[in-house]
Amino acid sequence: MSNPALILELRFKGDHISPGSFSAKELGNLLIEIQKSVSAIAGIAEDANETGLISLREIKNESAGLYFYSDKPSANDACVRLIKAVDKRDFTGLPRNSFEGIKHISKLAKEKKCDAELKNRTTETSATAILKESDNLIFPEDVLLKDIKDFYGEITRVGGVEPRVQFKTFSGTTHHADVSRDLAQRIANKLYQTVKMKAEVRWIASSGEIVDIKITDVEDYEVKSNAGLFDELRETLGSYSDKYGSDLEGLIND
Repeated sequence: MSNPALILELRFKGDHISPGSFSAKELGNLLIEIQKSVSAIAGIAEDANETGLISLREIKNESAGLYFYSDKPSANDACVRLIKAVDKRDFTGLPRNSFEGIKHISKLAKEKKCDAELKNRTTETSATAILKESDNLIFPEDVLLKDIKDFYGEITRVGGVEPRVQFKTFSGTTHHADVSRDLAQRIANKLYQTVKMKAEVRWIASSGEIVDIKITDVEDYEVKSNAGLFDELRETLGSYSDKYGSDLEGLIND
C-alpha cells in the first residue's frame, strides 16, 4: 500500500477565522459531507462502507486549514473533479449525491463570513477554487421541469407515516412516489396489481433525472388482447370503421 498523499486542502480564510471558529458538530458534519461527496464522485456507493477513502490528517491555524489525505487514486481524481467543478461553477458533470459537500462548504463560508479555498496540489494534478461568502451556487437540481405524466406498472409497496408508493413500470424501472393519505388507501387495495397512475413529476432539466413524483390519481389497467385492442380501435373510429372496414390505407388517405 502506498503512503497517503495530500489530496485536498480546504481553508476557510478570514482575519477573524481560526480553528476555534468552528464547533465540533460543524466540523463533524463537514467531514461527513466531504466524505460522501468524494465517494459519490469516485463512484463508490454509500453502503460500500469505504471509510478509509479519505482521512483528515491535519488542522492548521492558517485561518482554518483542513488537510485531507488518501492512498487511493480514485479519491484524488474525485477531489480534482470536485475542485474544477467549483472553480467553473458548473456541476452538471457531477453526480447529484455529491452536491451536499459543496453546499456545506458554501454554507459555512456564508455563516462565518469568510472565503473557502479548495486546492489539490499532488505531483500529477493541480486545481484551485475559491468559494466566496457572497456566492450563490446554482446546481442542476435547482433547474427543474414539471409536467403531468401517466405511469403504467405494478404497485409493489404502500405505506409510511407520510405515505409513499413504490411501483415497477412495464420497462422494469422502480419508482417511489408521494401520495395523499386518501389516495394511499385506494392504492393499498391494488397492491401487486397493474394500474395506470397519473402523477405530477419534477425532473432535472440538464440530465432528465426524475427528482420526485406525486401520484394524483389511479385507475385499473386492463391488459387487452390484440383482438380486444382492435375492437376498441373500431369503437373509437366509429363511422370511419363502418366506411373503411380494414382498409387502413383508405382511412389514412381520406
